[in-house]
Amino acid sequence: MAIQITGIKDIDKKLTKLGAKVTKKILRKAMRPVMKEVQKTAKSLVPVDTGNLKKGIKVRSAKRSRKYIGLDVRTDDDNFIAKFVEYGTENQSPQPFMRPAFDQHEKPGKEKAMDTIRQLIEDEAKKK
Repeated sequence: MAIQITGIKDIDKKLTKLGAKVTKKILRKAMRPVMKEVQKTAKSLVPVDTGNLKKGIKVRSAKRSRKYIGLDVRTDDDNFIAKFVEYGTENQSPQPFMRPAFDQHEKPGKEKAMDTIRQLIEDEAKKK
């Protein structure tokens, strides 16, 4: 699950002018605090049995791509229990923790990230 920010042409133009390396740095720096909030909320919502699922909720960089730069909140790859808890099974009702965490932070997270991106673009422009 990830929060996407799209359709902001003026910011996109400014980021393009700064170059790929700086753009990547700005976007990750702006998104990481937002995703940390999502992580914190998900950890507060996840049911705890052994604690492994809670410990396994991490903020990670998305797979490399030339089309987008991303961060996401996910559980450890070896923690297959997460999907059973989130979506339920035939014998267990769902106990969602990731979706509610994203839903709670989606709108304020986008606003916070956009404000940070604007500020970081200004800071980078002053350097040049």
